Amino acid sequence: MSKPPIGLKPKKYHSLERLNEVRSAIVRYYDAELPIPVEWIEEYNELIDQNKEEFDLDHYTTRTD
Repeated sequence: MSKPPIGLKPKKYHSLERLNEVRSAIVRYYDAELPIPVEWIEEYNELIDQNKEEFDLDHYTTRTD
């Protein structure tokens, strides 16, 4: 009997990895004193909102909107 092939990583983990990638890129640009693209900030905020409840990310946000 052979094992089935590896499937997909759960979407929630992909989303959390993307959040970490976006956050790291923002920090690199900040540290280099470069302008941070607005699209990155928008995506970061969207990912925070998407993952807030599932991963208890309240300590990452100070948004009031």
